[in-house]
Amino acid sequence: MLGQIIAARREAINRQRDLIREKFLAADSLPRVRNFLELFNTDGRVGLLAEVKKASPVKGTFLPDLNPAELALIYQRNGAKGISVITEEKFFRGDPTFIEKIKDITIVPVMRKDFVVDEVQLYESRLLGADAVLLITFLLRESLPKFVELAHKLGLEAVVEVHDREELRMALDTPTRIIGINNRSLKDFKVDTRVSLELIEQVPAGIYCIAESGIGSQNDMYALEKHGFDAALVGEALVTASDIGAQVRELAEYGEVSRR
Repeated sequence: MLGQIIAARREAINRQRDLIREKFLAADSLPRVRNFLELFNTDGRVGLLAEVKKASPVKGTFLPDLNPAELALIYQRNGAKGISVITEEKFFRGDPTFIEKIKDITIVPVMRKDFVVDEVQLYESRLLGADAVLLITFLLRESLPKFVELAHKLGLEAVVEVHDREELRMALDTPTRIIGINNRSLKDFKVDTRVSLELIEQVPAGIYCIAESGIGSQNDMYALEKHGFDAALVGEALVTASDIGAQVRELAEYGEVSRR
């Protein structure tokens, strides 16, 4: 499935590349960037990076009538420190314009989450008003350093996603300030929460760490705090909740819980 997703992204990029370049060169000014590092200003607690996620290629549609701005506002009002926005259109039913709509109504930093495989997507992200962008080591490999450097040059924070020790080594050879450790395999989309808890032991001091996938309870948040994570990226547990606001508060305001 990953191959199909990447092929679709490349096809879309090829159609839009010239237009994106023209818009970037013609722009008199660019959207104001919010400090994504504010996500980690939580006094030692794990900050919640709440995800606007309409659908999954594996589980189908979660929110058929999604209003991205309204959902983002619910996240912010209930304690989320930042917002992740899935913008991939064909498989996740996202839309790059979600970023603009969300930035217009919120004050917290916003990350674009997509399958970035072409530098022009970084220029597009900056035009749209993203404050950070997800860069997946598995996809970029040897090109990762130049993508991180370009993101920083454009004023974007780069969140470099890894899945294993080799990818972590590659990520640490870049100037990134933030590592995202994803518990979900891109090969079969299965989740193993042990991945993040094991890999963070290899991350040096001074690098912020975000745990991704499989997080849905206060116990999960407490475990991440205990292991030294700075933030948690949560999507499915929020968009599938019967009361989204209450679920956001549950995770954002987690307290002392049993050490199971």
